[in-house]
Amino acid sequence: MVAILVPGGRLLVVEYNIEHSNSAVPYPVPYPRWQTLARGAGFAHTEALARRPSRFLREIYSAASWSGR
Repeated sequence: MVAILVPGGRLLVVEYNIEHSNSAVPYPVPYPRWQTLARGAGFAHTEALARRPSRFLREIYSAASWSGR
């Protein structure tokens, strides 16, 4: 994933911060899991940008990941 970004580029993620899937979000990626996935994809840094309550599924978060290259 890092290889397709321009140097210094960041990947932004907006996702429900839930552990269990449902029909609306079949493959949720809670923030701790995103940190692990991002590191495995070659991103050296991941930062949570914001968290907001969700009317439907507890919470939504946004995060940025970048390589530092």
